Amino acid sequence: MEIKRQPSLPQATHRNDLLKIIALATMLIDHVGMLYFPREMLYRTIGRIAFPIFAYQIAIGFQKTSSRKKYGLRLFLFACISQIPYFWFNREVQFHFGGLNIMFTFLFALSALQCFEMGHKAFEGLKAKFDGMLVLKTVGFWLLSLGIIIAPEITSIKYGHGTEYGMSGILFVFLFYFLGKKKIALFTGYFGLSAFSVYYSVAEGYYLSAPSIMTFFEAFTSYKVIIKYLFNDNNLVWTLEGIFFQSRSIMSVP
Repeated sequence: MEIKRQPSLPQATHRNDLLKIIALATMLIDHVGMLYFPREMLYRTIGRIAFPIFAYQIAIGFQKTSSRKKYGLRLFLFACISQIPYFWFNREVQFHFGGLNIMFTFLFALSALQCFEMGHKAFEGLKAKFDGMLVLKTVGFWLLSLGIIIAPEITSIKYGHGTEYGMSGILFVFLFYFLGKKKIALFTGYFGLSAFSVYYSVAEGYYLSAPSIMTFFEAFTSYKVIIKYLFNDNNLVWTLEGIFFQSRSIMSVP
């Protein structure tokens, strides 16, 4: 596998700028609906278009930025600034580390991608010549990347809140990073990851409903119970509309 940074093209830049405008507009519609028209689901449905575009732009930004360090620093700065309005819009999220806004999710994705690439670079060197240090770097960086990916889920299970979109949000950035130019594979991968996210969310909710009597693994492998919650309106976890609502974001893929 060869990973290359894509050259900047004027036409591609214009398309990306248009996508950013669409993402900002649909996000604004979503937030206006959440704040002023909470019962009108059309606003929230339109808002589902925003997240995949932002995730795509993070993947593109990671590939094309002239300084990943400065890119990450800017992302961290805006994540900290955004945390205050995030608390205001999400009153159920308490002021603790367990509830972080989507910018932190993207920052984690950026960090995980950087670790993955560093591990991949060491792996390429390892294929040319065996070296013990390169083995340690390859395994170490890839394990660190995996740790960053699952970190939001650890805080979510422990505190009840992780970063917004959690592990799935990070994986969507990875999806665009690897399959951004492969249309059929991207659509298939997005559909599959969305299905996994739905299943995982229900499994996590099932575990959090009774964490003292089961492990997360037991909850995750309770296939019959999870399928029952998926296809029946059961208030113990989420309603059918709540479970599949985010899947409407697939509208943004075309």
